[in-house]
Amino acid sequence: RISGDYYVVASLAFQYVIIQGLVNWTSLSGGPPGLFAFPSPTILGWSISSNMDFIYVIVPILVLALGTLLWVRRMPYGRALVAMADDEVALAAGGVKADALRVSVFVLAGILAAVAGVLFTSFLDVASPSDYGITESILMITMVLVGGARSLIGPFIGAVILASLPY
Repeated sequence: RISGDYYVVASLAFQYVIIQGLVNWTSLSGGPPGLFAFPSPTILGWSISSNMDFIYVIVPILVLALGTLLWVRRMPYGRALVAMADDEVALAAGGVKADALRVSVFVLAGILAAVAGVLFTSFLDVASPSDYGITESILMITMVLVGGARSLIGPFIGAVILASLPY
């Protein structure tokens, strides 16, 4: 039932509580160091062991995700999301329930984040709760803001800019 800046603050607070719980639940997460020595992922008998192998997996998944998001954006559902971002009162006047829309887009974002998290953990070969902390979330929000939140390619541009700054 919250929105706007309060939603961002509440999400970050929720993330902080969950991460701290995982760090302290050592039997599940391995504590601060995390869990190590995962076997190499395999897809249909093909073992993904080198960085190039990960690129061969990540690029098609990225193209599929972008294509899906472009498709969703052109559907009535995507237009309703744009309308919700522009004026939620007008959306409600049009008969669309903003709460259901907000939950559904949260689920869609969660699915994409889960896929990215699995790929990231497989690439690092370690699952540590500290890899998913507040600092990383703020960095990702900054990437979206630098590149532009209204476009699909903007967050990638923001990621390239912010990832290359330290170098």
